[in-house]
Amino acid sequence: MFIGLLVPNMKKSIRLFYVVVLTMVVNWGLNQFLSSSLSILISTLGCALIGMFIISKEDLQ
Repeated sequence: MFIGLLVPNMKKSIRLFYVVVLTMVVNWGLNQFLSSSLSILISTLGCALIGMFIISKEDLQ
C-alpha cells in the first residue's frame, strides 16, 4: 500500500525521487551496522527531515 501511495507522487516530483533514493541508500548503509528495524526507523526519520527542507509544496501538487 505504501508503494502505491509513493510511486504516483514520485512521478510528479524529481526531488521526492531523490529523497526516496537517499532513504534507501541510508537504510542499506545503516543496516550493515544496526538491526533492520532500527535502521529503517533512523533512515526514514532522518531523510524525512531532509525532505522537509528539499521538497516544496508546489512539487507535490
